[in-house]
Amino acid sequence: AVDAPDETSEINDLSIRNGAEVVLGDGCEVSTIAQHGGQLQLVLDTSAATTIEVFSGRLMIEGSFGITTLTVEGGEVHSSTTGTITTVNHNGGTIDYTLSDEARTVTTHNLDRGAILKTNPDAVTITNLNEPSGPSTLSVSP
Repeated sequence: AVDAPDETSEINDLSIRNGAEVVLGDGCEVSTIAQHGGQLQLVLDTSAATTIEVFSGRLMIEGSFGITTLTVEGGEVHSSTTGTITTVNHNGGTIDYTLSDEARTVTTHNLDRGAILKTNPDAVTITNLNEPSGPSTLSVSP
């Protein structure tokens, strides 16, 4: 969206590649995001993203919008959105929920081997944390 009140931009499919630096602010409606590198910052308050896939790169999620499905195969995701994330498929990379003390909810977080999860249980409610099947290492630090 341009810097005009009440103007919106609708993006159906957004693909981010290495070297790209993208910031999406309020007024953008995004259906599907695939991140294959680069940096993406989502600062949305009224919209919801249906599907976000992160294969590499760095994703910063801020604001109060919701996400239907977040799939992380690699890279870094720093989430401080106060909107609900319905399903997280965490197959690799790092998801960090510690950058904000604001209350938020993740309905289902499917954790797989090789994934790193950083969370603050005083601020983040994960309703269903599904651990990987088979041998895995769970590390808890202060």
